[in-house]
Amino acid sequence: MTFKELLQSQKPILIFTEKSSVRKSFANIIAKHFLNQTNTKEENGVTFLAQNIFIFSSEGHIVKLNDDYLQQVKANFNFRINHLDVPQWIVDDNPFKKKRLQTLTALLKKIGENSLIINATDAGREGQLIFYAAMNRAWGSTFEKNKYQHHCYRIWLEATDEQSIIHAFNHLQANKTFQSLDTEAITRQILDYNVGMVASVYATKKHNLLSSLGRVQTPTLSIIVNRHFD
Repeated sequence: MTFKELLQSQKPILIFTEKSSVRKSFANIIAKHFLNQTNTKEENGVTFLAQNIFIFSSEGHIVKLNDDYLQQVKANFNFRINHLDVPQWIVDDNPFKKKRLQTLTALLKKIGENSLIINATDAGREGQLIFYAAMNRAWGSTFEKNKYQHHCYRIWLEATDEQSIIHAFNHLQANKTFQSLDTEAITRQILDYNVGMVASVYATKKHNLLSSLGRVQTPTLSIIVNRHFD
């Protein structure tokens, strides 16, 4: 799918970016190469272009895991994790992040359910999580219904020069292609809490010895120790 083909649908388009610098760069390139537009309008961290194109920048994570979920994990902790329930995302206490989420929510309400969404966060699972969590909170069931459908696309950008950006917009991918990254990112964040925080406290109390466990560090240490004794 190409960006020009999306423009031909005449539907509103929301491009979700992580950083204001990327948002501004995208705005200039889209205006120049796809719209023949010289001026752009910016307000509250959103760039407005012709043909109902909106570019939003989250400036990083703007929501966090539900505190009730984390408390439940802590209360029912054990080392046998058979499955991970996907938690709800709640508003972060940070005033700036609250405002970014309010802006995103208002923008989604404005463009409506039939709009087209482009995930243009950084390539990788962290960028995928920033998009997934924010959209899940701001758009709720509408996002859950559309996230892997034809309404939602992904830009996979590993370089930020002009030609690379143009190429990426000419080769949009279906967001469902990256469904496994969503799962991986959510699982990693939950396990960071399960192992890094809860299990460390659990082990410290159990053995009466200050213990530091980690999703990565503990298996890595085990490999090193086993190799030493082998």
